[in-house]
Amino acid sequence: MAVYTPVIRLPPKRKPSLIRNHGNSGSNTSNSSYGSPNELSLDPNDCLVSDTLYLSKLPANIRESDIRTLLQHCMPIEIFIDREKDIGQLRFSQAKYADRAYSLYNGFTFTNNTKLELQMYQDKRLDPEAKAALLEINGLPEHFDDNKLYDVFRPFGPLNLCKCVMKDGAFRGTAFVQFFNAYSSNEAVAQMDDHSLDGYRL
Repeated sequence: MAVYTPVIRLPPKRKPSLIRNHGNSGSNTSNSSYGSPNELSLDPNDCLVSDTLYLSKLPANIRESDIRTLLQHCMPIEIFIDREKDIGQLRFSQAKYADRAYSLYNGFTFTNNTKLELQMYQDKRLDPEAKAALLEINGLPEHFDDNKLYDVFRPFGPLNLCKCVMKDGAFRGTAFVQFFNAYSSNEAVAQMDDHSLDGYRL
């Protein structure tokens, strides 16, 4: 029986970036505590999204049924598509389902090489920027999928990306996750390293 040894690789911590406030006050705010819990959200259970997501640059050959099938685990209750502008809107029964949909399917590539672009706001410039480094996870059990990966890492905070890497149509044990908040990312590494998961030790 194969023995899996999952490994989480944390890239070197980046230097703090200067966040400038371009509001009417003209004041600048410096983020001197990179990796602090105040970066985006104090509570890991918070959702950065509402119960609605927006579609932009929607390919003409993507149908409503394609989107509904893709997002079936997230249970969208309403899908609106404006074909004249190639935009759309997805509404979910709860924000947590929209949160899952954004983490798992933003940037999803269909078989015809077209991508699904999801936004939290109608104006994409309002969408928050992920401040955490991309985490590479190796050696996961082959029965894992994106939804299971999300369930394991989402408790640490909102995820910008959550993806199991497929090769030749099968999952080979490598995945990537990226949190919006660097504090959440560091907490995930600290708590999941050497942690038992489905009988396999991370």
